[in-house]
Amino acid sequence: MKNILTIILVLFTVAGISKTPPWADKTSDKYFYYGVGMSFKKKAPRSHFKQTGEKYMNDYVEEARKKAIKNLAENVAGVTVSGTTDEAEVLLNSTKLRNLEIYKFKEYNVEYWVSVRIPKKIVEEIRKEARIEKARRNLKEEKKDFKKNAFDEEFK
Repeated sequence: MKNILTIILVLFTVAGISKTPPWADKTSDKYFYYGVGMSFKKKAPRSHFKQTGEKYMNDYVEEARKKAIKNLAENVAGVTVSGTTDEAEVLLNSTKLRNLEIYKFKEYNVEYWVSVRIPKKIVEEIRKEARIEKARRNLKEEKKDFKKNAFDEEFK
């Protein structure tokens, strides 16, 4: 009898725990950088559900997506996430990321998982563009400094 109760307890414990998706620990591969986010679903009270028809109180999909983007930013060096919590902007060296896509998602009873990815080729293009822009800015600053120094030398 004691063994049966132990088995039942173990089964209930295992059934209540959500599994982490197998792709959740993936940060990069040969072609892509990845970011993973997870959010908990908060069930709406019965009265709220009757009035609005909304099953959940939070926008767990959007919350998980934002977390995945922040995780992606950590995985790709030089990426920053700025803006409000409502509208996060993903920047790589002050350049907005493009070709960011949802890779996979998994929905459990109480959790929602999502993975986003960006091609490494795009990240390298953005980095190259940023280096060129930085070189242009430096060149302009050098010209200004050169003109100022030449002007100062003229009036010494």
